[in-house]
Amino acid sequence: MQLEYRVEADDYLAFNLHVMRTSPVFRAQAMRQRVVAAVTSTVIAMAVVGVVTGEWAGGAITGIVAGAGAWWTLPRVHHRHVERTLRRLAAGDGLGPSGDVRLTIDDVGLHETLAGTSTTIGWAGVTRVDETDHHAFVFSGLHAAIVVPRRAGRVPELLDSISSHVRDEGAPAAH
Repeated sequence: MQLEYRVEADDYLAFNLHVMRTSPVFRAQAMRQRVVAAVTSTVIAMAVVGVVTGEWAGGAITGIVAGAGAWWTLPRVHHRHVERTLRRLAAGDGLGPSGDVRLTIDDVGLHETLAGTSTTIGWAGVTRVDETDHHAFVFSGLHAAIVVPRRAGRVPELLDSISSHVRDEGAPAAH
């Protein structure tokens, strides 16, 4: 099977945002940041109110409110910050090479030709396949994937072919 399509900066933006939301590494980092921010906000607010007013009970209540506020708002603030940063990168030098892609699937694996480069991923190297409304991502590592926009057409056929080959090879990918 062969599929030809064009990959653009927005496709890499979508991939990076998807990785940010689904990667265990990034999710763990976000949770650590969330906990640290909530605990720090609680302690600082409690200490400031307690020292300034002498009302330690009021400081404790203020600290709990501040910590809860940090706990609930930090994920949204963090996501907006990362998305803005990725958009700036995509608008500048980009997040990956844009251009026409030829993706070929055979008994060996996936062969991607893009921007004068060629990459082959054997079936044992396919670690997972993720789908979104607008893309399919064929992962060959924790944060590396072939990006296939759904506008390329034939994506369900492509994913079925990948699943069939991965199943035959006994590789760990799931579709």
